[in-house]
Amino acid sequence: SAVALRWSALQVQLGAWRSDIGADTPVSAAARIATDGQGAAPGSLSLDGRLGLRLATAVSPLEARLKTQLTLDRLPVHGLVPYLADRLNLALRQADTSWRGQLSINQDTSGLGVVASGDLTVDGLRAVDAQDGSPLLDWKTLNLRGVQVALAPGQPFKLKVADTALSDYFARIDIAPSGRVNLQDVLRTPADEARAPTPAGPPAQLDFGPVALVNGHVAFSDRFVRPNYSARLTELTGRLGAFNNQAGANSTPAEVSLRGRVEGSGTLDIAGKLNPLVTPPVLDITGNVRELELPPLST
Repeated sequence: SAVALRWSALQVQLGAWRSDIGADTPVSAAARIATDGQGAAPGSLSLDGRLGLRLATAVSPLEARLKTQLTLDRLPVHGLVPYLADRLNLALRQADTSWRGQLSINQDTSGLGVVASGDLTVDGLRAVDAQDGSPLLDWKTLNLRGVQVALAPGQPFKLKVADTALSDYFARIDIAPSGRVNLQDVLRTPADEARAPTPAGPPAQLDFGPVALVNGHVAFSDRFVRPNYSARLTELTGRLGAFNNQAGANSTPAEVSLRGRVEGSGTLDIAGKLNPLVTPPVLDITGNVRELELPPLST
């Protein structure tokens, strides 16, 4: 499907410009952004910073430098999904994204460099299975505070998040007869890349601070065990500690502490450690269920 975004109230202001990359000029922009066929109020974009630009010559490519304060308010990211169609095994129905922070972009002979720091919010996410349209993931609010992103030529991609809060969330977790979890396949590799892989660059560096989880609902089914097992986990609230994807002694597993209910009756306590970012993943948790009524469970 085509990308369909409606831009309105577009304003751009650019100061006096010189072709010398050593000089830069004030730049500002603002716009309203909405998706076609949606009744929701449009989101907004604004930036205010400085731009340096030198046009391409016979011996030098385009060089540019932008440093700006960037604000996005409820940007309808679901309208951009067609750009990622070959990467996702889900259908994103809704996701309004907000960002407030600094953005620096530098393009020169070595390549493209991007540095960003700020706070990111994703509200009202709703994703369904691409095959049958059944609910897969949704949440009311995801807040990532203290986000730092760095991308530079020849350097590993770096992402650091100071702390995260996820509220009123749902996830459908299915374990296939092979033992594979459905959420492992949310991202996919295009078939052409699978046939002819490109050389891998430096591994990304991912670092997440504490994660707070509030009022979660998980529909869990396990078709790996015999007989098959399913359960409804509700009111899941707790926290994960800090974790990263570094190997060896630098690896940090997250301390897990969660409480909730099973099948609406029993109380559930989960504690331990996990780290889904390392290979193989770390999973060492203990679960306790008390006062569970047995009739809702299958044999």
